[in-house]
Amino acid sequence: MLWSALRQAGVSHLSQVAVAVLEPRGRISVLRTGQPIHPGALTGVRGAHAVLEQLRGTGDLHTAPLAAEEQAGPSGGSGEVPVHDGAQAQSTS
Repeated sequence: MLWSALRQAGVSHLSQVAVAVLEPRGRISVLRTGQPIHPGALTGVRGAHAVLEQLRGTGDLHTAPLAAEEQAGPSGGSGEVPVHDGAQAQSTS
């Protein structure tokens, strides 16, 4: 299941993965290395604090304010990230 999620995210090698998150309903979300990751992307994820520290160390953590279009989210919503109780983050660093 993990490799299937990685392939769907276009990952061909583990070095391309910054974080893989097991979502509450069993889906795996993949955040790739080399792309700035906003701390809000890990809101509600258990273990996020440790992962954010690792991302800060690798320079993959995006700390600048979000642009207006990013705050609106892809569907024009509020841009808030829902809390996923039970989601777990796994850093591959």
